[in-house]
Amino acid sequence: MELFDQGQTSPNKNKLFGVAEYFLNKIVSEAGESITPLKLQKLVYYAQAWSLAFYNSLFEEDFQAWVHGPVMPGLYIHFKEYGSGNIPKVSSFDSSVFEKEEITVLDLVWSVYGKYDAKYLERLTHIEKPWLDAREGKNQDKQCTNIISKEEIKKYFSGLRKNHDICSEYSLKNMYQI
Repeated sequence: MELFDQGQTSPNKNKLFGVAEYFLNKIVSEAGESITPLKLQKLVYYAQAWSLAFYNSLFEEDFQAWVHGPVMPGLYIHFKEYGSGNIPKVSSFDSSVFEKEEITVLDLVWSVYGKYDAKYLERLTHIEKPWLDAREGKNQDKQCTNIISKEEIKKYFSGLRKNHDICSEYSLKNMYQI
């Protein structure tokens, strides 16, 4: 059964699910790679963030500042059944739904963030201004559905890009000292 063939919006009709499908297609199980719903949320968040910093928005939907970091509610609902388990690899991915520069950003995000587990990526989002600002006044362990604005995400990640002279995978990895 295809993950996106369960009465939900097809990734070809919705870029958000197309981005998720991109990452789920990259999994190499034999190399020990896996993606949980939490990790997928963070990868999709960083794809949107760096796309905003380099070009423009990948998709229209907004992230919310949940306890465990940025969350896209539609993705959460779609993959909720996996809990904290691994989501299966998607075997068919149609890259034609993306522009060349969008694939460049997705490749960049996968190469930099894809090797990390969900909890590391969660901790990373917890020290970044967009999530912190959206949760202002909220205790870190209290439920919150405040929107993390695209404008704030763009401002923060564009600032990182400028301050660290990020123009490639290599320069992004250097920023994180990976």
